[in-house]
This record gives sequence, structure tokens and C-alpha cells, in this order.
Amino acid sequence: MWSAAVQGVVQEPRVWGGAAHAVQSLQESGLTEVWGGAAHAARSSPVVKPATECISIIPEVSSEWCAIACGLSAATCPREQCCCGDSCGPRPGSLNSTRLGTPASNASSSACAPMKEITAAQLSCVFPHLESDGASAAVVNQLLGADLSTTCAWRNFLGAVGAETAGLLRLTQRRMTEEAEERFTGRGPLQLSGMANYRYCAALSSCRCADIVDRPELVASDSVVGFSTARCIWTHLFGHDLGSHADGTEEGYKTTSCYIMHGSAACHPNDWDDRLAHWRRAGECIESLAARPDSLEHAVAAAPPRSASKPRHQRFSRRRSAAVRDTPECKWRAKGNCSVLYPFECTSGKQEGSCNESNWAGMDPAESQCEGSCVHLSLFSDAPTSAQWLTGYALGNKRRNHTAPHYEHNATLLEEHHFSKYSSSASAACRLPPGNGSDGGFVGISLYSPRYQDKATRLLASCARFGLCCRVTGVPSDAFGPDILEGSDAFRFKFINMKPIFMARQLQKLKKPVAWLDVDMEFRKFPKLFTPGSWPGGARDLAIFNFRGNQSGTTSVSTASGVVFINDTVRGRALLQAWTEATAWPGNAEAPDDQILDTLLNEGRWLHRASFGWLPASYLRHLPNYYKGVDPVIDHDKGNRDGVLGHSTKLPQLPPVAFNFSLDWR
Repeated sequence: MWSAAVQGVVQEPRVWGGAAHAVQSLQESGLTEVWGGAAHAARSSPVVKPATECISIIPEVSSEWCAIACGLSAATCPREQCCCGDSCGPRPGSLNSTRLGTPASNASSSACAPMKEITAAQLSCVFPHLESDGASAAVVNQLLGADLSTTCAWRNFLGAVGAETAGLLRLTQRRMTEEAEERFTGRGPLQLSGMANYRYCAALSSCRCADIVDRPELVASDSVVGFSTARCIWTHLFGHDLGSHADGTEEGYKTTSCYIMHGSAACHPNDWDDRLAHWRRAGECIESLAARPDSLEHAVAAAPPRSASKPRHQRFSRRRSAAVRDTPECKWRAKGNCSVLYPFECTSGKQEGSCNESNWAGMDPAESQCEGSCVHLSLFSDAPTSAQWLTGYALGNKRRNHTAPHYEHNATLLEEHHFSKYSSSASAACRLPPGNGSDGGFVGISLYSPRYQDKATRLLASCARFGLCCRVTGVPSDAFGPDILEGSDAFRFKFINMKPIFMARQLQKLKKPVAWLDVDMEFRKFPKLFTPGSWPGGARDLAIFNFRGNQSGTTSVSTASGVVFINDTVRGRALLQAWTEATAWPGNAEAPDDQILDTLLNEGRWLHRASFGWLPASYLRHLPNYYKGVDPVIDHDKGNRDGVLGHSTKLPQLPPVAFNFSLDWR
């Protein structure tokens, strides 16, 4: 079933419905049917021979097809594809070729690499809201893999599907009535429309859609039926395979789009910019997630290069470890040195049978001497659950605490971080035009130091898998001076201290919601709760994991700042400013950032100045207490415990109030 689509979403009706309608002047008797500018006889009706022979004038269309298309009425004969009798002059070349008989191609065709199937990661990147990306990829590959044989063909097809369905979100157009032709409104990935076209596809033995005339809703509700009709449109409906126009150029894609929209090679689509954006997105996703060992090499281009002294196979094995994958559960009893402190067992390699504190899967196999691993979940308790998820505290229209404080702080600490001078990298979705569902409505942000380059690469890879826009910024190892280098406690405290400051700068710069992620996080699913309008009970100014979320209501909190969503609202910006000021208070120089936030929310009463959302454990799965039984959306470091370097024991302080200010909290 379509798991991501909104069925029956209202759209303005189009006379061509995404795939060409039957001509209205023809009777619905089934004796004659016309689509895409070319007339077809119903499969059950005899072919009427024309008075003179009609032949194809382009290589993409056969003469047999023209005989049917033009045999009924000269008025319906597609002149750009067929000619009859004396009107046939010298045959022109293909719509996208320079001489007769050559396939549609040009200088860009060399960029069309062989591609027999699409991966779940690529499909999810193109259509971020698609939940069952693996199952959908299997369906598409089975039905269309033999027809879409190059990257250019896949790009044209997926671009067309995205344009016709708003990214696979709208699979049904508006129906005006339940009568006759209106029942056969545009549906499915390529918007099959019109009774004639439903009948034509249903009659094709290669289309798994025999019941769509009686049950047209199946085209939108069943993915197998839907993509079967898409194959019918792509390979049969217009008398030739639309893949023949896939040459890697915008012109080739435009020709494909014109056939799908109007049934002919030439048109002037009003929504061309939007269609082009979907085509470009498909190309970016296919290219950036191609199955080759160095496909993510560009992800953290700003970070220090890997050591050239390492053998090539070792460098590539580290890159392969960046792929998003889960660690399987060990199906046998833990033994040897395995314990709750050493839960990760090596299952292949020289370390087979040994257990480790950290996950073997996050290491270079050549260095760790372990090529496979599992985790002994039986050693842990189930994650705390509740019959009801308490989603947080919505301020709504309540007007409490009209004023907010500015806190005393060391202003130089807020100014010393020159983030604009640091190198940054972004996932492919950040380079796509806005407004096409390309980023989920927010930007993921993170900081990393050189030792965490691989984790930054892994985070960006997981963002790309779900079509999310994420940006990571590299902090040099000597960013705080020659005496405070990476690896020292002083560097770690200053690095953590700058996190709220970085969030505030990014929120101000991007002017849209941001989601902070510690660089050792990775996405396992599309984060729906970060998208506009998705939070139960209304939007939140800040969303964070609260260990007391299902216990204490709004009386007190204990948060974990590995994942923090900050909305671009008046309250969200004011809270973030307070957090940065409290962080820059000299007494909090070594205090953990999340405990500083807790102090503001509890003692500073910010809990009643904004709307808060408590993220479920699936948005911060981590050992030991919130792992077993949790189906992750965001995972912490492949299951490794948080704070492996140890947490600061410095207790946070609530800074003195410098002055209060008033804000319109609505």
C-alpha cells in the first residue's frame, strides 16, 4: 500500500489529468478511444483500415501504431508522428536525434550510465516522505527495472513521478462526480486519466492492473497496480518507450513531460520550473547515492584528508562503515567477557568471540580485526514505556510571564567564535531549490572536530538517505588557541560550551527551524515530528528528550541535548538567546550544556514562557536505558553509550538577571 501518500488530496482538475484524457467528442462505447493526441481502437474492436496507407515518420513510433491511430479519422492523426498517403514526404529524424533511425541522444548521452535498479536509499532521497522505501524500491525494480536501464531514464521517470504527484504525496486528483469519465480521474505515479486509458492499460497482459476499470481507486491505493499503470504509460500508451528521450538533457526531459502532460512532443508547460526541480532532485539523489565506495567522499570535504600512508583497502573500508545500518541482536547467551558494560560481541574476524564496550560496527575492520558484530540486548532492561505519550507542554493562547530576562554574561565569549571562517559541508538536499519538500522544512546542524570526521560523514550519509538538508561545520583542533588543543579537557569543555551559541547563529542565519544533532547521531527514519504541522496539539518552540517527560508533566525537566529542535518563533529565539547567555556566564564555563538548559527551564521558569515538546525515545535511542525495544528514528553512535569521554561534574548556575524585556508572545 502507499504508506506516504495522502489519498484524495484536492487539486485543480486538468483537462489532461497528468496522462492524456480520452477525447471528449468520442462516444464512450469503447469502439474508438483517443489518448495522447493519437487515436486507438479498443482492444475488443476491429481495426478500421485507412483509405491510404499511414506510416510512422519518427523512429520512436511504429507504422503499425500509426495504422491504428490514423485509421479512424484524419482529424485525430498525430501529424508530428504519422503521415498518410501523398502527404508523406522525406521522413525526418527522431525528435531528439539528427538522422533517421538513431536513438534520442546528444553529447550528454555519455553521462547516462547503466542502471538496472534503484536502491531504497535513492528512492527515499527522491521522495523523503515515503515510509516503506525498501518495499517500494522492490516494486519499482520488479516492474520497471528492465525498462529503465540508464541513470538518465531513471532520472526522467522519477522526475516525472515527482512532478505529477508532488513527491508521491498526491496520488489522486479531485473528482467532480461519480459519473462515467469523472470516475477515471488522474491517479497513480504518472496520473493515469480517462476511461479510455484505464481500459487500454487494463487490457495489457504486461500490466498488473486488470481490475482498474471496475475499481479505478486501486491505481492510487495499491503500489503494485499504481506502478504497473506507470509502466503502461511509460512504455505503451504513446506508441513508444518514453525512455527513448532520456539523454540527460533538460530538452529530453521536457519532451518526456510533454508526452505525459499533453500527449505530444512539443508543449509549453506552465509548471516547468517545478518539474525541472523534481528532475534535478532525482539526478542529485541518483548520483550522490550511487553504489560506489567513495560516493560520500565529498560529504566532509572540508575536514583534514585521510592519511595517504594507509593502504587503499583500509581507507575504503572506513568509508563503507559510514553506511546507515543497524547492529543485529545476538541470538545466544552472553559468555566470556561479555557483560552489560561490554555488550558488543565480534562475530567474525580475529576478534571473534570477544566483547567490547564500543560497537565494533563503528570501527575500521582493518584496525579492529573484527568484520561483523552483534549486541547482547538480553543484558539490558526494556526501555521505559507508558500507555500514553505525554507530548509536552503547549502554551497556546495562555499569557503567562509576559516578560523575559536577559542574563549577565561575558559578551566576549559570544563573539569569539567565528563560525563563518570554519569549513562546512552539506548533504545533497541543501543544494536543491526550496519549496519541493527537499529538506523536510528544517535544517539539521552539527559541529565536529577533526577526530570526529568519520562520524560527520556518517551523519551526512544518513541525512542524504532520507533527503534531508543537513550541514556540518568543522572546528579546527586549535580553534581555542595553541595551548587548548583537541584531546584536552579544556578543548572539550569549550567545544560543548559553544553548542547553544552555534544553534543561535544558525537559526538567525537560516531563518527556518533547525535541529541540532550531536555529530555521533544518525537518522534511521524520516523525522516526521520535525516537519511543519506534525506535532500533536500544535507547534512547539523547542523539542527535546526529557527523561521526566512521562512522569512530571510541566513541574520539572531533565533533558538530554543530543537532539534539539528549535522553531523559528519569537519564543524559540528568546529561549535560545537565554541559553547562550547562561552558557557565557563565567560560572558555567565547564557545566554541561543540557544541565544549563534544565536550570533555565526549572529555576528560571522558562518552562512557562514557551511551548515544549518532549521527544519520544525513538528520536534519541541510546544505551543503556533507552535502547532495547526502541524502534529508532535517530540513533546514537550505533548504540554506543553516551558520554564515553565522561561528563563534567561542574554544577550549572542560574546567572543574575541583567534586565527584563517584554515580548509579544502570540
